[in-house]
Amino acid sequence: MLVQTLYTSQAQMPMADAGNGHILLEALAYNPHHGLTGFLFRSRNHFLQFLEGTEHDVKEVMARITLDPRHEQILAWPLVPTSARLFGDWTMGFAGGVAEPEVLLIRSLPRTVETLATLRPKLREMAAPYFSDPVNAH
Repeated sequence: MLVQTLYTSQAQMPMADAGNGHILLEALAYNPHHGLTGFLFRSRNHFLQFLEGTEHDVKEVMARITLDPRHEQILAWPLVPTSARLFGDWTMGFAGGVAEPEVLLIRSLPRTVETLATLRPKLREMAAPYFSDPVNAH
C-alpha cells in the first residue's frame, strides 16, 4: 500500500553545515532502492520533509530519522494511504532557505490525516520554485 507522511524537526546544525548536504545525498542513495520519493525543505532552524512509498519503507525510514542526531523535536503526521504520489518524479527534492515562519506555522497545525490532506497543495506550491534546480532534476 502506498502511503504519505510529513514530519518536521529541529535541525541540529546550522544552514551552512555540510551535514545538510549529507542528508540529501543519503536520501538520494537510499530512496531509489526502497521506492521512496518526496521533498526535503530546510529553513533556518528546521527540516520539513514529505515522504511517500510503501507503508513498510516509510515506517523504516521514519524510524531511522527518529534515531538520527541531526534531528530533534520530531513532529510526525500519521501515514495516509494514497493512490498517487505528490513528488513521484523526485527521489528526493530539496529546497534550502525556506521561510522559518512557514515551517513554524506547519509545525503548529494538528497532526491529523485531514491536515495532511490540506497541506499537500501547499507543499507542492512551496516546492515549485525548485523544480528546475539541477539538484532536483529528474
